[in-house]
Amino acid sequence: MIRKTDVKDAVGSPLCHDITAMYEGFKGALFKRGHVIEEKDIETLLDIGKKTVYVGEVEEGMLHEDDCALRLAAMAQTEGTHYEGPSEGKMLLLIWCPGGYGRPYSSPQTMDRNNKEKICYIRKGSITAEPTDDELKELYSLSNRTPYDDQVNHTAELSDLNYTLIKSYLKEI
Repeated sequence: MIRKTDVKDAVGSPLCHDITAMYEGFKGALFKRGHVIEEKDIETLLDIGKKTVYVGEVEEGMLHEDDCALRLAAMAQTEGTHYEGPSEGKMLLLIWCPGGYGRPYSSPQTMDRNNKEKICYIRKGSITAEPTDDELKELYSLSNRTPYDDQVNHTAELSDLNYTLIKSYLKEI
């Protein structure tokens, strides 16, 4: 049974949730779900402003936020995606986007179904922004200088590989 209780009365009980803290460059779970509260934890919890906590065992049919995040990530898994986490009920979505010849890449300016206008975006530090005319020219210039070895052959097939040649090369190196 889950109950909300005063931190001082929670000693010996397992937490039903993560407790997040932020101080001196740290932000994260200070105590994870399931951590059994000890006497030494009381001062730390009070220092971060926690006067009450939820303790007890999670009842059947209830889900922790991390379990929900894992389930949602599993449902949204597609080719080219990978998830890291969970942490504090969140998953980090990593998307792999292969390079191609149509660079610089653009995306619809709005999510409106009838929108036909596309726009490029660039990263400036931690900000995603629309490039200036000069930055757009530089993007086009850079896209024309793709090294040959980095260019994808979209028409290649497995039958194009010569295994004898590959073995011979690998022996040489």
